[in-house]
Amino acid sequence: MESFFQWIKGELNVPTLFGTSPNAVFSQLFIALLTYLLIKWTFSEIKKKVRKHLSQKGFMSMFICDALPIDWRNALSEWLYDLRHEVY
Repeated sequence: MESFFQWIKGELNVPTLFGTSPNAVFSQLFIALLTYLLIKWTFSEIKKKVRKHLSQKGFMSMFICDALPIDWRNALSEWLYDLRHEVY
């Protein structure tokens, strides 16, 4: 149990929980897990198209700060375009 919460604090960047009720805690952890999985999925899909190496943590911090290298940005926009046109 301790290692799970240590992983949450380290990987999901949830240093403190904002609510005290069980519903608030579960909601915050659920949103953090969903966000982590979406970013991990996006990274793994874009990594297939880009030849330059970038770690997942580096991708996450650059993505949040809008500082991705141009080849990663191009791959991201192509992937989103393809993803959108697969649905329709």
